[in-house]
Amino acid sequence: MQADTYYPWQATQWQRLQQAWMAQRLPHALLLTGLKGLGKTDFARSFSALLLCQHPENDKACGRCEACLQRIAGHHPNFHLLSPEGASQTIKIDMVRALIQRLLKTAQGYRIALIEDAHAMNIASQNALLKTLEEPGEKTVLILVSDQPHLLLPTIRSRCQAVNFSLDDTEIAKTWLSEQLPDEKQLDVFLTLANGAPLAALAIAQDEGLSQYKTWKQHLLGLLTGEMTPVTAASGFGKTDPKTILSWLMQVFYLAATDEAHWLRQYYTAAQLHILFEKIIEAQRLVLKGVNVNAALLLENLMIIFKDTLPC
Repeated sequence: MQADTYYPWQATQWQRLQQAWMAQRLPHALLLTGLKGLGKTDFARSFSALLLCQHPENDKACGRCEACLQRIAGHHPNFHLLSPEGASQTIKIDMVRALIQRLLKTAQGYRIALIEDAHAMNIASQNALLKTLEEPGEKTVLILVSDQPHLLLPTIRSRCQAVNFSLDDTEIAKTWLSEQLPDEKQLDVFLTLANGAPLAALAIAQDEGLSQYKTWKQHLLGLLTGEMTPVTAASGFGKTDPKTILSWLMQVFYLAATDEAHWLRQYYTAAQLHILFEKIIEAQRLVLKGVNVNAALLLENLMIIFKDTLPC
């Protein structure tokens, strides 16, 4: 992405926040939600750049002032980034407390905390953040980014203004992707496997991940058509991190529940898809809580549920 700007499908969200900022009505806490692969974190970084810039141009950060140069170099005193760490990829309470302390010590002007994958905060971490969300201090903006906001406490969600990202016009995604991959002939395949998310589609193409996603879809189809048992279907996911697999399944079933033309609608009703989506969420919660889960058994159980839900 071009530095400090936004993707074509994010224009509405950018204009909404930019106008709130100009009118001095910017909320102190934002929750950016939407499917993985829509560029929510890039958007958050670019909007943070606008807030910190000393001489914005055309509603974007100039990229040349002292504040922009500090931020680009990675040491702006008023910009604080928090991301999941460690093998468990969680955000622990000590990390949140350290973030709050850094916010209190920053200089004048906007003070920004960007929390990537905010759903990776455990319950204690989320509770530690609540007071700051309630009393953030002058010109403090907290930006939470999540493709799984249902894993956040209701008290966290209620204290943030939601900014949802979606892609209603698929041609925008295809046009953008064709500009990144001008010689590619499988754009539709990449977008389908990425559930329509352009950045996820680009990652599949660039990382040669096409075969992996094809394998996952083939095993899921094999289960639904009766060609595979639940155990065989689950084995098709290999040794991939269960969080990655569950995130993919969540996107597939969520889109199917909201799109009558989705390929899963051949096998399930919208009501059934919503129920199965909730089952995937339950599995994801177990994994994110750091519970010692047998990943293979967890996936096998999900496949059994998928199979048992099929119409007789």
